[in-house]
Amino acid sequence: MRTSLRAKLVRTMIATLIVVSTATLLVVAGMGYLTSRKTLKTIEEHLRASIEHKGSGLVVNQALGLRDLVMDNAFGDVARLVERTLEKDEQLVYGLFLDEEQKAWGFATRQGAAKGSDDWKQLTIDVKAKRKPGVQVSYRHVLGQNVFEFSMPVVDDKGVPLGTLTYGLSDGPLQKALSEARADSRR
Repeated sequence: MRTSLRAKLVRTMIATLIVVSTATLLVVAGMGYLTSRKTLKTIEEHLRASIEHKGSGLVVNQALGLRDLVMDNAFGDVARLVERTLEKDEQLVYGLFLDEEQKAWGFATRQGAAKGSDDWKQLTIDVKAKRKPGVQVSYRHVLGQNVFEFSMPVVDDKGVPLGTLTYGLSDGPLQKALSEARADSRR
């Protein structure tokens, strides 16, 4: 009887140990998963904020610079500014400055755009939409890829609208960083 009581006690201890160990392992795995998801969400929010800060800063600064160029009717300078900006930043997908009559003074894309053409219409920008002051940010599918679109009215010193500046910033770096973070999280 002693040996059977001892065997029962050992089996009970082993069963209890297995149950407690399994429960602990499941709780730790669950907490790790939740922490990983929270970290991923935080990383995505920071990356989006960084993209929005970059795009907003770009259109605000250029809208101020374009004001004088547009008032002086410097068509070539406006076009060169948009083209050079696109050349220097590989994350930009397109850039466009439209005057109030919807004439493109400057338009450039990664695929290239013919000067003076209506190629900008492939961006499907709603030109009839009422433009609010300040930077407008939207997330769209344009030219075969997802972009963060930043647009801002260009106004003179008296607040009279001169046109609209628009840049599309690729979401590629965001998606790449998120996939790397997900892979790290899975590991």
